Amino acid sequence: KIKHAENAVVNNPDHLVAEVDGKQYFSLQYAINAAAKAGKPVQLIADINLGGDIVVLEQDVTLDLNGHTISGTGTAVFQVGSTFTLVDSVGNGAIKHTGSKDSSTAISIANGNFIMESGSVTSNHKAVQGGGSNKTNTITIKGGVINGTDAALNINKGSNTVSITGGKLVGGYAVHVAAGNG
Repeated sequence: KIKHAENAVVNNPDHLVAEVDGKQYFSLQYAINAAAKAGKPVQLIADINLGGDIVVLEQDVTLDLNGHTISGTGTAVFQVGSTFTLVDSVGNGAIKHTGSKDSSTAISIANGNFIMESGSVTSNHKAVQGGGSNKTNTITIKGGVINGTDAALNINKGSNTVSITGGKLVGGYAVHVAAGNG
């Protein structure tokens, strides 16, 4: 579900933002729901500015950025509680958090799995964050670029498994593991 996503702004005159199996959607949430039901990926067809809204993933989904950007200023752009696979079939696609430095992350994982195959994730604080008390997470980085001013990948409390076999992590810390966690 997207928290307050009805006021999402898209840079597309037709306001269509995503496609699943040949069908186009005006709402990213409707596209995610259709993709989860059909077992098909969501492919962006426009840039999306969520403002302060957060995409909450509670079902497994693959998102193809398709060269487009999803940006937001809320505490996260995506909150993952399922399996979220990120790809970019075209190049230059990105998830960007542009909000306040003090409490921002592009992708927050809590009881979920994040698989990054390609694309870009950026934040002016922590780009990808996993963890939380009593949370179990798996983070797999196979490709793409993760760039966080403070940390590209931040691991907090909880049970976290991290696998990095490719990609590029850029930040004050490429990977930051909070003391006593991991």
